[in-house]
Amino acid sequence: MSISLTLPPKPQRRTRSINIRLTEQEKAAIERLARQNKIPASQLARHFLMQAMVAFAKQNNGGSHE
Repeated sequence: MSISLTLPPKPQRRTRSINIRLTEQEKAAIERLARQNKIPASQLARHFLMQAMVAFAKQNNGGSHE
């Protein structure tokens, strides 16, 4: 399976949050990639999470997603 990831578009206003625990290494890797792409770490993580959700939905539901 090949996954094609893109960089996120300009963010819209968000009012809800979800918290996850990361190891120091995981957090550092996210921050490093975000810094390299000149975007906030939270924006990068959110974008990749949403792309993964779409890919997972396509794989398991024949292409339908919310």
